[in-house]
Amino acid sequence: MKATSVLALAALAMLGGTATSQTIYQGPWCAIVMIGEGSVAERCDMRSFEMCQLEIRGQGASHCTQNPRYAGVEPKRSKRQRLQ
Repeated sequence: MKATSVLALAALAMLGGTATSQTIYQGPWCAIVMIGEGSVAERCDMRSFEMCQLEIRGQGASHCTQNPRYAGVEPKRSKRQRLQ
């Protein structure tokens, strides 16, 4: 019984941490990808126009456009991320 309680608490702690730590990054560029007849998919996490161009390469009538929802704020990076 005690082991089951500990496992349940550990699982809840892991689930709780992922919900608050995940945020959707909005970059300055969106990749608009044609996925079918009259259907498109939009990915607006592109950090540069060049990155967007690489994302849509070879996907037909796809294109890049500026993200109207971009707030102009880069996400904070930890020291570990900057050193790599």
